[in-house]
Order: sequence, then C-alpha cells, then structure tokens
Amino acid sequence: MEKHLVSYITGDPRRRMTFVYCSIVSLAPLLFGCGGGPDTTTVRGKVTYKGAPVTYGLINFSTGSGQPIGGTIQPDGSYEYQLPPGEYRVRVDAPEKVPEAYKEGDPQPPPSPRLVPEKFADFEASGLTATIGGESPQQLDFKLP
Repeated sequence: MEKHLVSYITGDPRRRMTFVYCSIVSLAPLLFGCGGGPDTTTVRGKVTYKGAPVTYGLINFSTGSGQPIGGTIQPDGSYEYQLPPGEYRVRVDAPEKVPEAYKEGDPQPPPSPRLVPEKFADFEASGLTATIGGESPQQLDFKLP
C-alpha cells in the first residue's frame, strides 16, 4: 500500500493535486468538527449521473466565503453532512481512479474515465445550488444530467 501511495503522489501532477485536495477535505471534519451544532442542519442525499449512482468522489458546499463543507461520496452515491442554514453553490468531483492492481514501477496506467463531467467539479461551472433550511434532516439529491 505504501509503495502504491508513494507512486500515486509522485506521479502525474493532476493525481498529486487530487490526492492533496482529497486529503485536506477528508481531514477537515477532524480539524473543525463534524458533529452538528445548534445552528446546523443534517443534509443527506444521493448523487447520480444519468440515473446511475456516483460511486466515489467528493461533494462540497460553498457559500462563496470561508472553507467549503462536505467530503466523500459513498459507494451507493449517498452523502451526509452538517451544514449551517444558507445558500450554497455545490460541486461534485469524481476524478479518474488509479486501478487497484497498479503498483510502483508499472507503466503509467491509461486514465480511467471520470464518473461525471469535469464541469461539475467547479463551483461556478456546475450550476448546482442548494438552499439549506433549519429543518433537520434535509434530503437533497443531485441528479446530474
């Protein structure tokens, strides 16, 4: 596993940036807390693309100021996070995956296709928004065309 991780980090710059971003997003709940406070709402839902669940990737919510909130999409396309009420722009990123059988020293594998078009990985270009109210839990599904 360590060799695979090292080759992943030191390989393609796009993969390195994806690894760094995923690491930061994944560690954010540990640093800032992920439990709901009195001013947060449990937001849960599913992310699908062309009717099929998005089986990996990230979903993030941004008010335009401060750190985006969110993280990993589960293998069934579901997610659940605590968000303060407000208006959010949303991004969904499911970058190419490194094949599980890939080992350091192997030829660079061909890129796998993204699960969703790259435009959805950008807050501005995605066109996705969310209005989070005070009721909890709030169901919010994203059905990407």
